[in-house]
Amino acid sequence: MSAASRLKVLNSTDIALIAIFTGVSFVCTNIQVKLPVGGFNHIGDIGWIIPAILFGGLVGGLSGSLGCSLADIYSGSAIWAPFTLAIKFASANVIALITNGRSMKRNVIALICGYLCNATLYFLVYLWLFGIYAALFFYPLCLLQGAVVGAISLFVVHGIVKVYPPIVDYRTTRVLRKRIKLGD
Repeated sequence: MSAASRLKVLNSTDIALIAIFTGVSFVCTNIQVKLPVGGFNHIGDIGWIIPAILFGGLVGGLSGSLGCSLADIYSGSAIWAPFTLAIKFASANVIALITNGRSMKRNVIALICGYLCNATLYFLVYLWLFGIYAALFFYPLCLLQGAVVGAISLFVVHGIVKVYPPIVDYRTTRVLRKRIKLGD
């Protein structure tokens, strides 16, 4: 599928969701605790985890990669922006591939896999930029951040699904509409 035809798959609702969750990612990423080896811990990942679970990898990935990368630039950590762009997009898509939004068990498994992807990719970046000791120091902090942010995200997703159950059908109806449109 070409880039032009892929953009046709995004509708106005998707773009609005991406804009909203990009803002959430940006604001929450700026609530941060600086690390002595560079970078920082934050709660901004809720801005890509929640939409990845509820609305799919494209919405979650674009929200997180744009919001968190802009926050990196804004906070003076621009060196991290290109890495963040790719890592958040990949991690959100890992979550979206595993979860269905309905099952708490699948949501937890998806979150663990997605955040392991996130932490491991950042570990590799730390290793490349700062060496093994910085990477080993950072990795458990990233996993701790993932546990905290993951718990908050699962709590929020569970609440949203409990109050408005049809929201989990958004992903399914989007896939069905694409298949009908493409003739699959």
